[in-house]
Amino acid sequence: MKKGRDALVETQEAMEKIEQVAAQNGNLGYDLNRSLEQLTALARSLRSLTDYLDRHPEALLRGKTPSKGE
Repeated sequence: MKKGRDALVETQEAMEKIEQVAAQNGNLGYDLNRSLEQLTALARSLRSLTDYLDRHPEALLRGKTPSKGE
């Protein structure tokens, strides 16, 4: 799980650098910025998943336990 988180951090840092370069290139910057925002959201989701699996590794076998309201 740590390797996965490290990869996410490196990816996010790379995206920030690309975003800085893209900001200097007009329309290309807009499209690239939008893509980077989506990748950032993906990285957040993956981080949440890895954190959840760290706390509940059995979820890989059983699935997520239903909340009280379900």
